[in-house]
Amino acid sequence: MNVADAQGTVQQCPDAIKWWFVYSLTGEDRQRLQIDRDYWQQLMEAQRLVWAKAYNIPPDRLHICASFHDVAHHPHIHVVLHGETPSDGYIVQRKGQELGEAFKRCRETVKGAITQEIYRGDTEGIKADKGRHRQQLNAQLEKLLPEIGKTSHCISPDIRETLVALAGELAELPGKHQYGYLPPQLKTQVDTMLRELVATDPSLRELFELYRKNQSELVKHQYVGKEATLAKKMKEWEEAFFHPAKGEDTRRHNLIIQAAETYSGGIGSLQPPDLPVADERLRHEPIPEAPTPEKAEGQTPSREDAERNRKKSELKQQILHELERELSGPLHPAVVSAFHGAAPQEGGVAAASR
Repeated sequence: MNVADAQGTVQQCPDAIKWWFVYSLTGEDRQRLQIDRDYWQQLMEAQRLVWAKAYNIPPDRLHICASFHDVAHHPHIHVVLHGETPSDGYIVQRKGQELGEAFKRCRETVKGAITQEIYRGDTEGIKADKGRHRQQLNAQLEKLLPEIGKTSHCISPDIRETLVALAGELAELPGKHQYGYLPPQLKTQVDTMLRELVATDPSLRELFELYRKNQSELVKHQYVGKEATLAKKMKEWEEAFFHPAKGEDTRRHNLIIQAAETYSGGIGSLQPPDLPVADERLRHEPIPEAPTPEKAEGQTPSREDAERNRKKSELKQQILHELERELSGPLHPAVVSAFHGAAPQEGGVAAASR
């Protein structure tokens, strides 16, 4: 169809809203993929339903007019879409969204479908790599989270404090503890923790970079030769990775929430980094009892002193066993010895933990 005929066809439905977009290729890709007018004709017929849905036009009333400009340095196609009545076609504007952004979302839906088809052979491998790297990143995060608070893995004190704070907040929060249901301030805490983990753990950082590289390659196929658009799209992707909106991927965020809930039953299980872990052989050995001052000096205590010393010893043992329970493991011998050397505070376990 020539330009005059196309214009005449469009004017046959003068009251219908007209929508348009331009899709560009590089000369190299046009030659490599053998894209010509026949190809475009077949593609438009194959994607009628996708385009009709994007612009909310009934498929049986959708009209498509296109003009392919096969210029060597910038091959591209102009497309005009319209229905038959004024009510055919409309844009859904989301809450808080500018009208221009709503228009852009529709165009990108259509152009994304075109890209997916044109570059199917090129992008299938990239998409497979992206999916694999996403799974590996999630698995590494799931493996790393239980290590927080243990001396077997070097975790930033800031991350540990963030998890402790999140655990405390979740313990008091009613309702469903999933990222999409959290109040904004708790979502921000989860976002911050994910950023810190990716920035500080070498394995997570490497997998994130591979995942981001795959996304960048996919975006390049869709926005050929538009470096500014590529940079903007990658910035939007990274923001969504760390702060996903409703309906986006929240798997990593929910893993962090689950880890915090694991600790919320006893925040003492987050062992301080400077407290050495006891030797494995101590796990089944009783906590040694330090001699009382009277025994150390070889004196024979009175009945009252003996009873008082017995109660002190029982209180110390109670405190030490409580600490072991809270820390989910045995105490280091040096800690036990230092504790026996100090008199217990009045008030038992609660006072000793203050």
